[in-house]
Amino acid sequence: MRRLCLIALCVWMCSCTQNAPTASSTEVDKTRAPWPRLKTIIIADLTQPDQRPVDLEAEEDKALRHALSAPGRFHSALSSDAGACAVEVRTFYGLLVNGELKVEAPQGKAKLVMEAEAHCPTQGKSAGEIETYRATLDKETHFSEVDGDPSTGGIARLRALLKESSEEIAETLFGQVSVRHASDDKVIAALAAESPAGVLMEAAGEAGERKLKGAVSHLVRHTRHPEPVVSLRAGAALGLIGHDQPGVITALAEMTEGPDHERHLIAVHAMGDIGGKRAARYLDALAVGHPKAVLREAARQAAKRAKALSMKADTEDRSRHDAPPGKGEEGQ
Repeated sequence: MRRLCLIALCVWMCSCTQNAPTASSTEVDKTRAPWPRLKTIIIADLTQPDQRPVDLEAEEDKALRHALSAPGRFHSALSSDAGACAVEVRTFYGLLVNGELKVEAPQGKAKLVMEAEAHCPTQGKSAGEIETYRATLDKETHFSEVDGDPSTGGIARLRALLKESSEEIAETLFGQVSVRHASDDKVIAALAAESPAGVLMEAAGEAGERKLKGAVSHLVRHTRHPEPVVSLRAGAALGLIGHDQPGVITALAEMTEGPDHERHLIAVHAMGDIGGKRAARYLDALAVGHPKAVLREAARQAAKRAKALSMKADTEDRSRHDAPPGKGEEGQ
């Protein structure tokens, strides 16, 4: 399908706006405004004009600006603010009947796809470098023009999807940007809460990189998350943390069930990195019983690592018992 991209480039705060602050007060506010800040939004409506049941371009702009700048989310910034983020959003929407786009239809499915990226400075980690955060939503719902209820019509359903998606995209992008530089406690809190999938994905990655043992129980729960990328990040994070708390090996073993071999591979590597007798036994079983040769080999290698870690732990435990008594233990 040929896609016509109509791009509306919007600067977040314009000096020509009626209530714009003066230059001097703006400079003061810019330096004091907390992070993350947002200076630019670029919105692209990818729906071809002749396939639009309604032109939502202006409504997209308004809904996304309102959602991104809602209290507790991004703070406004000038376009000259080098420390502020820029957001790009692409949308596509339409009415589907038997999988085909229709400008008018008595009933079918209203569909809206929204893809967004936030480009933000690295907050001092690497001067001049930009971090990119991504979120994608694909929503659809049934509509009907035959029941006489305006709220169930196709256009009403599209508007509802637009409002819902704008809020979710804004919440996800803000959560991702915030979590990347959040404290350990806030990363764990994001995993504990019912956060959007994009936030959980970012929080799981941070928990693994930081080896946050306090996040393990939440990561175990998220290995069963319905969003595949969240469960994959959770499984990988458990391997990076390498702490065998109750339920960890069981959760990873469950990831090796089903047809998704990427999940199997993540779980196999994680069990090998965690080690222990339970992990080694399960990996030995996979090494001979998995239908994929590449997974059998991965399980064999992971089992070796698991056994080596188990032997190391046993040796360290025995060495503590066999060590000569310390000064405080002499004569006891």
